[in-house]
Amino acid sequence: MLARGRDIVAGGKLLQHLDIGDQAGAGESPLEQIVTEERVVRLAAIERVNAAKAQALYAEIDRSGFYRNPVRKEDRSRVSVPFVLRDDSLNDAFLDGAKQRGLTQLKGHRAVGGMRASLYNAMPQAGVDALVAWMREFERVHG
Repeated sequence: MLARGRDIVAGGKLLQHLDIGDQAGAGESPLEQIVTEERVVRLAAIERVNAAKAQALYAEIDRSGFYRNPVRKEDRSRVSVPFVLRDDSLNDAFLDGAKQRGLTQLKGHRAVGGMRASLYNAMPQAGVDALVAWMREFERVHG
């Protein structure tokens, strides 16, 4: 279960109350975290960057009939983006070419297959742009 939270403003500071009591091993009491206004601004900027990264990758997947995302649009993650190629027999060639371009850790889960791009905070926009460029090149050659 993911933590659900609500924001409480008190004394010029943002208190973020996270309901984590239902998580295994998380303990019985909720966690309250004081977040300064400056941190809220930085988090908002990070959120905009992460949304742009996810949008760029999903736009490429959705543009093409060569790639497909198996997750309903309303349920898509900004962090973990799975996608499959139209032809599974091309998976190894896609991964090999990606590795040659410095794009690693794209192989999907062994039970699901396909590809999985992780767009965590440390992944720069340039990394997403490089993946999108490789996807377009691969589609041009193999599509």
